[in-house]
Amino acid sequence: YDLIDGLYHSTILNRVIRKISADAVPEMFKIQVVDLEGNRIPDIEQACFAYTANLKRTHIKSYFTQTLKYGTGFLYIGNKEEDQLTNMFLLHPKDLKPEMDESTGEIIEWTYTTQDGDITIPDEDLVRFAYDADIGEVFGMSFMGKLVHTLHLMLNTELNLAEIVDKYAIPILQWLIEIGDDEELQEDELEG
Repeated sequence: YDLIDGLYHSTILNRVIRKISADAVPEMFKIQVVDLEGNRIPDIEQACFAYTANLKRTHIKSYFTQTLKYGTGFLYIGNKEEDQLTNMFLLHPKDLKPEMDESTGEIIEWTYTTQDGDITIPDEDLVRFAYDADIGEVFGMSFMGKLVHTLHLMLNTELNLAEIVDKYAIPILQWLIEIGDDEELQEDELEG
């Protein structure tokens, strides 16, 4: 997540993702529920209204941006008064850990890590949307995921190369220098 955040804030990717998010969520929107033939389902729309009444464009845009950045967007909807959402906010995926039911493999709740400790959140209080996820997976693939994976491999290779040089190449060079001459090398000879 830190590498994704660094790339997002220091490259043009932040403007690209913000543009995609802004284009995906129009200024004026109305949520409609339709079946496979395109027919509206008013009963379900009415049931959804409790959740969508306070849903603003900024919520959807931020949710979509987070989904593109991290692969999965998590929107907390646990604050309700009379089945109306009163306060919705995003939770960072790196701070969430699912708690599974061992027998069924279903997610029961989530543990949200804060500076003050862990908070348990019921699964029904989180809306999650995974971008480019495999079937049955909770977490999706980031819009930048393949780029991050490639960079991670490159950076890791550079770190491994530095480690190899430190552990093997430098001792061999020192050994070769010591074997080559019986006399002691001066400081300026090592630098030159």
